[in-house]
Amino acid sequence: DDSQSYVYIRYVTPPGQTLHEAIATASPVESLRKITIGLQGLRRWWNFAGFPVCPMPVDVFIPNDGDAALLAAIIRPPLRVEALLQEPMRAWFVPPEWVRGVTSPLADAHAIYALAVMALLAVFRAPEMDSGQALRCLANGTLFAESTLQSRLPPWTSSLDAVREMRAELLRLIAAPPTARVVTGPEELGSKLEQWARSFEPLAAVTQLQQSGRFEEARALVRRILEY
Repeated sequence: DDSQSYVYIRYVTPPGQTLHEAIATASPVESLRKITIGLQGLRRWWNFAGFPVCPMPVDVFIPNDGDAALLAAIIRPPLRVEALLQEPMRAWFVPPEWVRGVTSPLADAHAIYALAVMALLAVFRAPEMDSGQALRCLANGTLFAESTLQSRLPPWTSSLDAVREMRAELLRLIAAPPTARVVTGPEELGSKLEQWARSFEPLAAVTQLQQSGRFEEARALVRRILEY
């Protein structure tokens, strides 16, 4: 279409993957750790851009060795409803207030929302839906209803306190209004994700139960891990 202007952008990167690829292919624990690396770079990108950039998973590149990189773009046009209708998955990373037409100057709250959703999708599967349904659910706050989420973690983790804590905290951030969401900084969220990721390792999970004096639960967990 000669009436449309466009540019080609070619990225040259070291070996690694985007957060979109990590969430789709890596283990839940590895995905959480990659998202943590992305969170560590968020403040740096904000300072460089001069405003709180809100990256999508495809915008964040995690090299096999080194710091996360934000894939630069010459221009980032405002997100339009048409773009969400063409690709429903984009709606997952857009805060509900945007769809409701409520403007907010707290762009960093938008970024925290997007990263919280990335972390949630690293560990839980959201139900598939078409673009219209996704937008309706996003607007009424039911896009990530707890009852519809399916765990991507091994079955033996279902009884872990860390799983319940992580699900509750991420859903709280996602449901919170911008003024409450912005209270959680990227460093704090990254620290929590790293702590939860460690808790999902078999040895760490058993050790935590033993250190808290829950020896019977620790023995039962060992049996479930060995059965798995």
